[in-house]
Amino acid sequence: MMIGVTGSHSASLSFYLQTLCICVFLGGTTVVLFSYRVLRHQSTEQRWTESDGWSSVTQNAPQPYRGGFHDAPVDLASFEAFEGRLHDGDLLADHCSRYWEEVLDDSTSLTQLEAAARSRGGGLPMLTGLADNALQLSFHRNTLMRLSVRDGQLYCRPMPHGSSDKIKEDGALDFLTRLASALEYARGSGANLTVEFAVQLDDCQKIWRGMAPYTERCQANSSFYTLSPGPHHPALLVSTSSSALNWDVAAVPYLQHNNHEEAKVRDFLSAKSFESVWMERGGGAFFVGRFTEHLRLRMACDVFALPEEPHQASTFYVSDADKINCTKHARLLESEYGCPSDLICRKNPVPFDKWQELLFQHRYLVDLPGVGPWSTRLRLLLLSGGVVLQHQRAYESHQFYSPLLKRHGVLVPFATAEELMAKITWLREHEDIAMRLGRAAHTFAWRCLDHDGIRQWLVAVMKRLDAIAARQSQQRGGLGSQQPRAVVQARRLGEEMVVLDAREPPEVFRPTVRRCVGMPEDGWTGREMDYLPLT
Repeated sequence: MMIGVTGSHSASLSFYLQTLCICVFLGGTTVVLFSYRVLRHQSTEQRWTESDGWSSVTQNAPQPYRGGFHDAPVDLASFEAFEGRLHDGDLLADHCSRYWEEVLDDSTSLTQLEAAARSRGGGLPMLTGLADNALQLSFHRNTLMRLSVRDGQLYCRPMPHGSSDKIKEDGALDFLTRLASALEYARGSGANLTVEFAVQLDDCQKIWRGMAPYTERCQANSSFYTLSPGPHHPALLVSTSSSALNWDVAAVPYLQHNNHEEAKVRDFLSAKSFESVWMERGGGAFFVGRFTEHLRLRMACDVFALPEEPHQASTFYVSDADKINCTKHARLLESEYGCPSDLICRKNPVPFDKWQELLFQHRYLVDLPGVGPWSTRLRLLLLSGGVVLQHQRAYESHQFYSPLLKRHGVLVPFATAEELMAKITWLREHEDIAMRLGRAAHTFAWRCLDHDGIRQWLVAVMKRLDAIAARQSQQRGGLGSQQPRAVVQARRLGEEMVVLDAREPPEVFRPTVRRCVGMPEDGWTGREMDYLPLT
C-alpha cells in the first residue's frame, strides 16, 4: 500500500491519464466514484450580495444544450454538475463545509491513513510517531513546525535554532493564528480535538524548479509512503502544496490569503454586476509576472510567435527586469524564435493597482508556475470572475482548495502556447460557456476563500486527523483522546510543548511563534526582504 498516489478523475485530460498509469506502475491508486447530473441552460438574472457575491436567480424554464461541444476544453457534464451544486448551495453552506469534506475525500494520503487506522493489523505507527518522523527530513528542518492539539488547545515543540527569514516568520505567524482561531471555533461547537502533526512552510522549490513532470519530490529522499521499517519510515507532513507523486497533505493556506490586495479586488467587484464586468473585458489572454521561472518567459515568447494570435488583444509578458533580469534570455529567444525581446521582457515593475486594472481588461487569465508548485495569484484570478487557464506543471500540484476545481473544469489545463490559444479560441466561440466558467470560479472564491471559509477548512482538516487518531487508539487499546493534557510532551525528545494562544497580545504571541520555528525570540535581524505576493 502506498500513500500519496493519486489517480485521474478526468479521463479527458491526457496528461492525467499518464499520471494514472504511473501511479498504477508504482503500486496503486484510489478510484473515486461519483455521480453527476446535467444542469441545463437557464435564463438568469445576476444579483450581488455581501455574503454571496454574484449569484444567479432562475427566471425561465431549462433548455438543454444541443451538440457542438465534443471538442470543449473541459468536461462540460462534470462542470455543469459542479455548477449546479454551487447554485443550489449544496457545496457552499456553512462556509463551504461540504466542499472541504470532498476535498479531503480526494486526498489519497488521508484515505490511506484512514484505511491503515481501521486495520487491526496496525502497520503505521500512531500519528505521534508519524509527526515525529517528519523531524528526520533534513531538507525541511529549517522551515518545519511540530504541532500538537490536545483537548482543542494548540501546542508547538520549540525547534532548534536554524536559518531564519522574514517570510518564514510571517508565514508561521499567519498559519498559527488561523489554526488557533479555527480550534477555538471548533471548541465553541463542542469539538475538543486531539491531533499530532508537522507543518512544512517551505515549498521545496529548489527540488521542484526545472524538473520534468512526474519526477518532482518534496521530501529529502525520493521514497513514497511505505510500510517498511527503517530511517525512511513514513511521516505525517502538512504542507503548502503537493502533487500526485508526494505523500504530504496540502493543507496550509498562504499568508497572502485575505490580504489588502484581495480586499481591493472584492471591493471592485462589489460595486458592479457580473455581466457588466464581463462585457468590459477583452477577449485576450493575460499574464504579467516576474522572471521567477524560465517557463514564463518562454511562454510569452511562444504566444507572440504564434501567427494566428492577435497580439493586441493579449497582455502577456515578464515584468520588473531591473529586479530579476530577463533581458539576456529574452534576446536569445528573439534570435531563435523571432519574438520581440522588448515586449516579452519589460524593465518596469507593475504595481498591484496597475496589475488589477490589467486583470479586469481580460477574460482569459493565465496561471504559470513561479518559485514553486503553487500560486498566490490563483485566488485573485478565480475571485475576479475570469476564465482561469493553468499550466500543466502548476495544474499537477494541488493547493488546499484546488482539487475539485480541477476535476470539474473550473481550472482549464494547458501545456503549450498552441494549446492555450486553441482553448481560448474555443471559449471565444462559446462565450456563454466561458462566462459560466468565470462565474463559477468567482462564486467559489467569494464564498470559500474568505476568512471564514479558510477557517472552516482548517477545522475540517483537524477533525479528519482527530478521527484517524481516535480510530488508531481504539484498534490498539490506547488512551487516544482521553489522554490528559498534563501528559502533553514530545515523547522522543523529552521536550515540553509550548502553548499557542492567538488571543494573547502580539508582543507575547509572536515570540512564541518564533520559538516554534527555531528563530531567536527577539525577532529576525537580517535584511528586510522585498517580495511581491504575485510572484
